[in-house]
Parts: sequence; C-alpha cells; structure tokens
Amino acid sequence: MWGSLRIKEDEKAQVEKMMALSVSFILQSLKGFNQFDSPMVHFAAVLGIDEEGVRLRKGKESSFIMAGFLYCIRVLFVEYTLPAATRAE
Repeated sequence: MWGSLRIKEDEKAQVEKMMALSVSFILQSLKGFNQFDSPMVHFAAVLGIDEEGVRLRKGKESSFIMAGFLYCIRVLFVEYTLPAATRAE
C-alpha cells in the first residue's frame, strides 16, 4: 500500500489495494499463533482504552465503539465478497 501511494497510482488501484489489505486483516487465521500478534486484536483492544481516564473503558462506554467497528468489518466483507460491478447479477 505504501508503495502504491509513493508512486501515485490511480485512485481505483489504491482503493483495491486498501480493500485487499483490510480484508486480509479480517480473514487472518490465529491458529497456531499468539493471538496478541494480530493487528485486528490489537486494534480492538486499543479501542477499549480511555485516554482521559487512563484506564480501560467499561462495557457500557465501549459497546457503541465495538458495534461501529463490527459494522465496518461487515461492510468491508460484503464489498469484498460481492463487488459492486456484479451485485446487479
């Protein structure tokens, strides 16, 4: 992705590469690996940190954040499995 940005590829190619990168994060397997090495697990954990209170958020404080995170994952996955060009078919 960084190389694509550096050589200033067209926007369509950059969007496709970003989609592939995002989906690879979502679909990665954690079998046989330390789950804390996963960028997605790390990102989800960081979402639960309250910067102002220097503590972890309580469940009622972070459920809307996780709901938004899961919604974005679902949208990316649907876009990956059903590309816009073939949805009408």
